[in-house]
Amino acid sequence: MFETNSLKDKVLFISVGQGGGNLGKEFENKGYTSFYINTSMEDLSTVTDNPDFRFHIPASRGCNKDRNKAQEYMRAYYDRILNIVSSRFGTFTKIFVVFSTGGGTGSGLGPYLAHILGESLPHCSVGAICILPAQNESLKTKDNALKCIEELSSVESIKNVYILDNHNADKFYINSRFAERMDSLLNISRPDVRGNIDIAEVETLLNVKGNVVFADLTSEAEGLFNQFSIDSIFTLPVKGSQYLAYSLKDDKDFLQTEVEKQFGEPYDFFKGYNPNSSFVVAFGLPFPKIRMEEIQFEVENGVDAFNKRDKVQGLSFGVNATVMQPQQKEPAKPKAMNDILGSFGARK
Repeated sequence: MFETNSLKDKVLFISVGQGGGNLGKEFENKGYTSFYINTSMEDLSTVTDNPDFRFHIPASRGCNKDRNKAQEYMRAYYDRILNIVSSRFGTFTKIFVVFSTGGGTGSGLGPYLAHILGESLPHCSVGAICILPAQNESLKTKDNALKCIEELSSVESIKNVYILDNHNADKFYINSRFAERMDSLLNISRPDVRGNIDIAEVETLLNVKGNVVFADLTSEAEGLFNQFSIDSIFTLPVKGSQYLAYSLKDDKDFLQTEVEKQFGEPYDFFKGYNPNSSFVVAFGLPFPKIRMEEIQFEVENGVDAFNKRDKVQGLSFGVNATVMQPQQKEPAKPKAMNDILGSFGARK
């Protein structure tokens, strides 16, 4: 009754940097194909020793949170990476680029690589899975995250974007939890007499542009908060979903009114069933403006503190807030392909 129509043989995870590699390993452990890219051979060796499933940027020894250095490597070797993906993984039709936004390698390469793959592989839909830093991480890490999300929001060819938040939980828990979530989505097509979400509909959902968030549904719980709860591994979403996909254990968990109060009324929704637990996935949401503004506020305050300290100590150097922060607070408008390529690495 609950046989699954899986997309496992169609989905490729390209995991960039250490943070992306750790999450990619979770997918590999679930039977998916992961390809690892890194500028650090030491980090790369922790996830795989199989040369067919990894690529070390030649002569590189890490980026030390330097996004510009990572993007210089990408300019030099993107054609080689594209050739590897096309030749070794040409049968895959869904690609997710996985990376941390706060480091150097993943933050610098991730949006750039997603753009190039999306423009160069017309038979594939390309999405992104990215990780925001925790509150106790450095100003440099947070500033990298701002620049990374700004670039990512400007990539026109990208489809689903999953934004995980290390501020909300332990990063290893988040990795494990999200791998389970993504696996449940990619296996959401289950034949059932009550109805199902078919493979074509799943592929439609994977081609939707915008932020994607999961939430749990439990009608038997007391109180609306317990009946409908957004998974804490994600950032708090902004209302405005385009599609909703329900996977229900019981029809009583079809809490349509409550879900749409949070995510907004969608253009369409799909409904299927599973034997374990009820959940809903919202597709096409706006990027999480509130969370990004929080990170920007932390960066700006930190920059001010540096400058005030330098002034008190009589030092001649200081940190320029206009250098550390993105040039605009609102999400960047979509740019033409040449503008996007030209802008990578331009943010100092």
